[in-house]
Amino acid sequence: MDLHFRTDNEPPPRRFDSWRDTLYDTYYRLDCKSDAPGQAFRGRLDSQLHGGIRCSRIASSPNRVSRTRAQIRSHEADELGLLVIIGGLMGVDHHARHACLQPGDLLTFDNARDYVFDLRCDYDLLCFQLPRDLLPQNGERLEGHLGARLPGHDAAVGVLRSYATSLAQRLGEIPEPLAEDFLRHLGELLKLACDGAAGFGKRPPAPRAATLWRVTRWIEANLESSDLCPDKIARCNGLSLRALHQLFREHGVSVMQTVLNARLARCQERLLARGSTGASVEQIAFEAGFRDPSHFRRAYRARYGIAPSRQ
Repeated sequence: MDLHFRTDNEPPPRRFDSWRDTLYDTYYRLDCKSDAPGQAFRGRLDSQLHGGIRCSRIASSPNRVSRTRAQIRSHEADELGLLVIIGGLMGVDHHARHACLQPGDLLTFDNARDYVFDLRCDYDLLCFQLPRDLLPQNGERLEGHLGARLPGHDAAVGVLRSYATSLAQRLGEIPEPLAEDFLRHLGELLKLACDGAAGFGKRPPAPRAATLWRVTRWIEANLESSDLCPDKIARCNGLSLRALHQLFREHGVSVMQTVLNARLARCQERLLARGSTGASVEQIAFEAGFRDPSHFRRAYRARYGIAPSRQ
């Protein structure tokens, strides 16, 4: 059964709720939260179930997906998940590990264990659901790698990524009786990639992605500062100005665009809660670091398609 879902086809106030409900119905019981609910949220889900293989292409605005122990049922221990990161950055807490993923990386996870997927920017990924009985040794050889980053630069991981991407693109063309054989090959390649990356897992995970993650979090914690500029960001995070710009450029964003996006997201979150706080538009903008009301109004309308006073 195929599913093609777009939030753009939903009424603006229902977009995020519809996205959350679709994830719940397609996969398992999950919690999903976003700083950009309603009409500002964008999401796309294309999922197919063929020959016992469920493969999905998922892309959306930033959100945080979590699965708790209370949401897990016993029969869901029969599947592992495989993520292929196509675009964006992703923080994962799973199986007593924290990983920072960037484009090209892969990760395996267990649906029978709790996890948190923290997606702090627009992202694009592939997700496979892998029945344990079709994996080598029922997936037992993968236990030690759950929640660990499989780095995209590793040769074996690159082969696995290419195979998984091609399988996702052409899954519907494969006769159903053969689909399980392709899934078994995917499982074998996954085991080889995990074994090859085992030494990598002993080193600090994804240093460049982890640095970007740390700097982005620092920016979010200092948005109210009127002098939040590249010089200050670099100095306070122990980087040279050149290294800071290079770090963001490697991930397709600029430093000040990241600052602007974070400030606008903060404003939208507080504007949506204005009914309970009573804060004025000007106060909300000032507390997020905007000092020019006209600039704020133009930027907000350009980003969300609506005046902040009407949010």
